[in-house]
Amino acid sequence: MSNSHSIRDADAERTDFETRADTVSLDIDFEEWFWLPQPTQVDVVLYADGSIHFTGGGFQGLDRVIDAIDNDPWFWVDFDLTTAHRGSDSSADMSNQSLEQIQLDDYDELWLFGYSSADEFLSNGEDGEISAVESFMDDGGGVLTTGDHANLGRGLSGAIKRVGEMRKYPAPPTGVEANTTIRDANMDGRHANPEQSDATPQDIRLKEYRLWSSVPSLFQYSQPHAVLCGPDGPIDVFPDHQHEGEINVPNSYPTEQWPSKAGHQPQVEPIAWGEIVDPQAIQTGQDFPIVGVYDGHRADVGRIVADSTWHHWFDINLDGFAANAPDVLDQLEAYFRNVAVWLAPEGAQRRMRNALTWGNFWFDPLVMLDPVNADPFRLGGTARDAFGRFAPQCTITDWLHRVIEPELRVRLDELRTGPPEIGPEPPLPIEELVLGEAVRGLSEQFSDADQAVEFPGHEVLDEAYAAAGEQAVDTLSEYHETVTDRVLELG
Repeated sequence: MSNSHSIRDADAERTDFETRADTVSLDIDFEEWFWLPQPTQVDVVLYADGSIHFTGGGFQGLDRVIDAIDNDPWFWVDFDLTTAHRGSDSSADMSNQSLEQIQLDDYDELWLFGYSSADEFLSNGEDGEISAVESFMDDGGGVLTTGDHANLGRGLSGAIKRVGEMRKYPAPPTGVEANTTIRDANMDGRHANPEQSDATPQDIRLKEYRLWSSVPSLFQYSQPHAVLCGPDGPIDVFPDHQHEGEINVPNSYPTEQWPSKAGHQPQVEPIAWGEIVDPQAIQTGQDFPIVGVYDGHRADVGRIVADSTWHHWFDINLDGFAANAPDVLDQLEAYFRNVAVWLAPEGAQRRMRNALTWGNFWFDPLVMLDPVNADPFRLGGTARDAFGRFAPQCTITDWLHRVIEPELRVRLDELRTGPPEIGPEPPLPIEELVLGEAVRGLSEQFSDADQAVEFPGHEVLDEAYAAAGEQAVDTLSEYHETVTDRVLELG
C-alpha cells in the first residue's frame, strides 16, 4: 500500500473524518464511508433496586451516565443501554423485574446499582437469580458492582461469586469511622462541610503500569489502567462523598470461584485510591481503594469492575461539575465510557479493535506510507498515534496486549531482563511491534488495491493480529539473541 491508494486527497479525508469524530455524536453515512465496518454493538443492562432511580429520586438518577455512553464519540462501537428496576421506577425501561426475568443472555454487560443490604436478597438455587448471573459471567459477560457505605449494595452483589468479594461488606459506616472524601474549595482541599454536589472533586491516586522506553535508565513512562485513561491524560479526579464504601481484595482465591488458564489465575486488582480528609475522622490522612478490576478474560470468564460508591455515578454528584467545572465532567464521562468498553466480552473486544484498525487503515498517515517495506516498530508507532485519535490510548494498549496468547507470554517473560535500576522485568516494545506487524500484514494482503476496500470481515483481521503477535515475539527473541551474542563477544 502506498500513497497511490489515497481515496481522494488524504489530508482532506482525515480532516473531514476527524471533524465527524470530534462531535458529541458521530453520525456516519456508511454508504459514503463504505470501507468502515458497522460499529460493534455492546448491549448493557443497568439494574437497580430500592430508592435508586434512573431519572429523578433522591439521588436524581443516572441521566448523565446514560447520556455520556449513548453519545460516545467513536465509530467502532455502539452501546445499547437498557434500564431495569427490581421494584417500581417509572423512568426504567423495565420495572418489577428479577435478574432471571430480564434475560441476561440478551446482554453483554450487567451494571448493578444496589441499595439493599439484606441477606438472601436474590433468589438462589439451580434456577435462581444468582445462578443466572454467574452463568452470564462464566459465558463472558461483564459486571459493574457498586454500593456505598456499610452494607449498602450487598443485597444485589454480595452473594454472587467473585462480584461479592470485590467490595468490602461491611464497609466503614457513617460518622467518625467513615471513608470521607469531601473537599471544600475554600479550605485548601480539606474537609469543611458535607457538600457533595459542588464543583470541587477529590483527587485520586492511580496505579501506574510501566511502558517501554528506548532509554529506560533516563526516561520511564507509565499509564493508568484502561478504565482510568482519559482523552487528555489520566483520570485523576472523582466526585467526593461523605461516606464511601471500599474495594476488597480477597485473602485467598479458591479455583472453584476464581478460575485459571494456562497457569495464570487473574486476581482482584485495586487501580485507584481516595484519601480520607475529614480531620475528625479516625482514619484521616489515610487512603483506601475506590476502584478495583478483575480481568476474567485471561481465564475465559467475564471481567468485573467494582466501585466504592454509586455516588461517583449519580447526577447529584455530577451536576456541580456540569455547571462550573466541565473539564472535570469530561474526565468522569470518559471513565463511564471506558468502563463500558473494558467490560465488553472478549469477542466484542476483538471486533472493536478490528473496526478501529480498518477505519484507520485507509486514512492518512497509514495510507501515505509503504508499510510492506517499513520498519515494524516505527510503523507501529505511527499507527499507534493514528489510532489514538479515535480511541483511548490505554484501551489500544489493552487490545494489543491481548493479542499475545498464553504460550507466547511464556516466551515474552523469558526476555524480560534489565539492570537493577529499572527492575527485573522492564517493559518491552510489544505494542508497537504487534501493531506494526498487523498493519504490514494487512498491507501485503491488500497490496493490489488502488482504493479503499470494504471491510473483509473480522476473521481476516483476527488472523492478521494473531500472526502479528507471533511475529512480534519472534522479532524480540531475535533481537535478544543478537544483543546477548554481542555481549558475550565483548566479554
